[in-house]
Amino acid sequence: AFAQRAILLDHGRVIRDGAPEEVIARYRALPRESESEHARSEPELRFGDHKAVITGLRMLNDAQQPTTAFAAGDLMTIQMDVAFRENAAHPVFGITVRDAYCRNVFVTNTSWQQVDTGTYRGGERVTVSFRIANALSSGQYTISPAIAHPNLRTFHDWRENLGAFSVDRLVDTGGIADLPHDIVINRALAPVSRER
Repeated sequence: AFAQRAILLDHGRVIRDGAPEEVIARYRALPRESESEHARSEPELRFGDHKAVITGLRMLNDAQQPTTAFAAGDLMTIQMDVAFRENAAHPVFGITVRDAYCRNVFVTNTSWQQVDTGTYRGGERVTVSFRIANALSSGQYTISPAIAHPNLRTFHDWRENLGAFSVDRLVDTGGIADLPHDIVINRALAPVSRER
């Protein structure tokens, strides 16, 4: 082994500090410039009545620092900034996370989680935070945030693929998620007879 420790920096900010294998895995998960340029060149799909609008989206790591690269087990915070143009009662805030194959791998909203969002007046601004334990497999993901009416059928604002992030794991199992789990093996109390 050449080194026991490695540090990955981004513009002077520490992204990962640890075993070389972990730091290299994080580096490989970082979005490349060409991927970022491609994402910016795609036209945005956006719809809704725009009585409330999504004005920003960001992803934060465990230390609440902005990032677009997460490792296994990281706590992810996805924040959506919202501006109300008109009064709104009990809007539903939600996000959809899709993998590179456009499969919905995580979908949540305040209605399903029984969060009372309250009422808002035109001109108010809020930030909605979704804290998620990262159980996703290695890969590239997009986030589509939305604000719906309480009926969940019509939208104030839906911004398709507004954000993107990557996940890297030391061991890629090939699954969509790596759910927390245990494996237990119980040895039989009596040995198995070898008689035929």
